[in-house]
Amino acid sequence: MKIAFTSDIDWAPEQVIEDFLDLFLEYNVKCTFFCTHESHTLKKANKDLIELAIHPNFNDNFLGKTNNSPKNIIDNLMNIYPEAVGVRSHSLTSNSYLQLLFHELGLLYDSNLYYPFVDKAQAYKCWTGLTRIARVASFLSYNTDKRVDKLKVQFWILQDKNNQAKKMIDKVFQDTYPFIEPKFIDLCNKDIVRCIACDICPTHISVDEEYRCIINSKNDDFDQLHGELLDADVIIPVVFSAKGKENIISNYQRFIERTRYLRRGDYVFSDLIVKPLIIEEVYSEENMIIRSMTSFLRHHTILSKPIHLLLYQGEAIGLKKIKTDIEYKMKTFLKISAQRLLSQSNYVNNNNYKPVGYILSAEKDKEDVKLNQRQKMINKRMDKIEIQIAQRIK
Repeated sequence: MKIAFTSDIDWAPEQVIEDFLDLFLEYNVKCTFFCTHESHTLKKANKDLIELAIHPNFNDNFLGKTNNSPKNIIDNLMNIYPEAVGVRSHSLTSNSYLQLLFHELGLLYDSNLYYPFVDKAQAYKCWTGLTRIARVASFLSYNTDKRVDKLKVQFWILQDKNNQAKKMIDKVFQDTYPFIEPKFIDLCNKDIVRCIACDICPTHISVDEEYRCIINSKNDDFDQLHGELLDADVIIPVVFSAKGKENIISNYQRFIERTRYLRRGDYVFSDLIVKPLIIEEVYSEENMIIRSMTSFLRHHTILSKPIHLLLYQGEAIGLKKIKTDIEYKMKTFLKISAQRLLSQSNYVNNNNYKPVGYILSAEKDKEDVKLNQRQKMINKRMDKIEIQIAQRIK
């Protein structure tokens, strides 16, 4: 295993930087420093051990608190550190505009991707030429010829109008049915109580198959849905976005909020592929493409570009190309899903959720760990993964 040391200097005084730097010099260990301001200590440091990179702060730009452009912010830091080779933004801020700026100013890599619990992350070349780190790339380093026999695909119908979503799913995915196992979960007509955002979530540590949300009501269907959500390689949230609101049935927000206990239950959906299907009537004013992506970020899923199906007067636009693209993607997912299983068997023990700001939940977590509940859960996950590897990978 390779371990890389990095440090954001975050406007620290020279004495602090010097004291910290001395640790690396004393033990002859390399470190990359992401710089926010001029440091004479770093500028004269041994460049055989110390690599310099920039640490720009664009937060005020997005909050409308400054007229200073992102380009000026980067230029100022590059003037201080012309030898800088990489970048890590505050809040890990990155977008296509910034990616182009980073590349145009001569930076070689971008350290704005966050992948916790990854021991085999690999670098890849971004479309701009910058080097980035990707978890999916690490999956593909495992026996790259392996695939699962069939792809387990769950369609979560979260918003619909007159059952049009299910009809469009069949039209879009019918060519993939020979090599996927589709499962349709219509959530629109389910009774789902709103999440109460409690500080004991989940209620306790146990195996994934156990429902562990504090809400137990006869008017809530989530305890019955729980078991259905666990066996998937690919999750496709399906949303029908209509021009008008008549006859729209939606459980989108309630359902997404209620999956909180699954995330906090040691990332039950970790590394599953999420590829939203947004069926949108022309002139619809919803932003469901963006919402469908951001809803699953914190579940540590692999997000794939949403399928955006536009409807005009009831007819799908560009359906033939969309179907071709989906068939190609699904065949790629056969491979990624196999590598997910192979890689998870190595790191699932380090996948526990780290509660931040939930003191009671953190204390309860410690109690449950003492009772070996987490180890029981880990063992059950490992057993399930090993069975799937034996039965599904070819």
